[in-house]
Amino acid sequence: MGRIFMLYWIPRVRLWLNAALVISLLGCSVAPDLAALQEADFQVTQGIRDGYTDHTDTAVFGLVSIDRQTMGSCTGTLISPNSILTARHCVAPTLDQVNGGVDCSRTNFGATYMAQGLYVTNHTRFTRNPGNYFAVAEVLVPKAADEFCGNDVALLVLMEPIDPSVAVPRIPRVDTKLLSGEKYYAVGYGATDDGGNGSGLRRRRDSLAIECVGDECPSYYVEPSEWIGDTGICQGDSGGPAFDVFDRVIGIASRGSYGCDSPVYGDVSSWGEWIKESTLNAARSAGVTPPPWTLNWPTSPAYYYPVGGECSMAAQCDSNICIEGYCSRVCNENSPCPMGYSCQGQCVAIPEPEPDKGGCNATGAASSATLWLLPLLLFKRRRKN
Repeated sequence: MGRIFMLYWIPRVRLWLNAALVISLLGCSVAPDLAALQEADFQVTQGIRDGYTDHTDTAVFGLVSIDRQTMGSCTGTLISPNSILTARHCVAPTLDQVNGGVDCSRTNFGATYMAQGLYVTNHTRFTRNPGNYFAVAEVLVPKAADEFCGNDVALLVLMEPIDPSVAVPRIPRVDTKLLSGEKYYAVGYGATDDGGNGSGLRRRRDSLAIECVGDECPSYYVEPSEWIGDTGICQGDSGGPAFDVFDRVIGIASRGSYGCDSPVYGDVSSWGEWIKESTLNAARSAGVTPPPWTLNWPTSPAYYYPVGGECSMAAQCDSNICIEGYCSRVCNENSPCPMGYSCQGQCVAIPEPEPDKGGCNATGAASSATLWLLPLLLFKRRRKN
C-alpha cells in the first residue's frame, strides 16, 4: 500500500490511498480476471489498530479492484440495497501532490475510473472465492469540485441489489450536523500500522470521540465539510464508516497522521443532498424501493419505531411512548404514521366510526338508498316520454 502524506500539518497527515488499487484501476481496459483472487496475497491477521474482529457489521464492505496484474483494497458502507458509500480517492487518481503528499491548496482528483474490475464483499475476511463478491455497475462522484480536501466522497452503484439476508443497509446521517465530542465507532478492512500490515480483515474500534468539526478545526488541513476523529484508522480503512451511537453513518475515512492517529473524515451531513439524490436515482433506476431517508424521512431512530403494539406503560415500547394502551412514536410531515393513525406530533389512533344504525339520518344508508333508487327513477322517466 502506497504512502501519500498530507502537507503543512505537524505531524504530517497521511492519505490512506492504496497504491495497488491505483495500479489495478489504471488498467481498467483489461477485462477483470477473477482467477487473480486465487493468487492474491491477502493479509488477514489484523485490521483497525487496537480494534477487534467484527463479524456483525455486515453492511460494511471491503472494496477490491482486480485485474491481471494486482489487487487493491478500500472500505465502504451499504446505504441502500444497491449503493455503497466510500471515498473518492478509492476510485480516482490523486493528482498534483507535493513531495509525495497532499496539499489542500492544489491536490485534486483525476478522472474517475470505470466500474469494470471493482468488486465488493462483506465477508469478515477477504476471500479468494469469486462467489463472495458483488460487481459494481457505476461509480458516482460529485460534479461540483475536483479538489481533494473536502470532496473525498463517492458512491458505488452495484450490478444487483444486496439481499437483506446478506446485509441490511445502514442509514447515513444526512439531516443533522455533528458536534465536537460526540461518540462514534469505526469499522474497516485496513491495516494496523504505517507499513500497511494486517489489512484484509474487517475490524471495529469502539469508544471513539470527535475532536472537532469543520470550521472548529484548523483550516489549513481540514475543510468545512470534514471533521477530525480520534485514532486507530489505518491504510485500507479509506472509505470506511464512522458510526454514531444510533448506528448511523456520520463519516467517510479520508486520511490521517502517522501512527494511525487523528483521522480526517468526510462529513456525511455536509454531502447529505448529494447522497440522497444519488442514492434515490440509483434505487429507482434499478427498480429498488428507495430508502425512506432519500425522501426526506428523518434519520433519527425515533421516527422508525413500530406503532400499534399493546402496552400498559412506556417502558414496554421501543419508543418509550405508550398512548391509551398502544405503542406510538414521534412523526412529522416527512415521516407519516401508518394507516389507521394520524400525526399529532405522535402517531395517534384514528377513532373507528360509530356503527351504522340505519334510517334516513344515517349518511351511509342514505347514500346506499339513493344508488338503489336510480334505476327505478330512470325507468319512470323513460315511460313518461
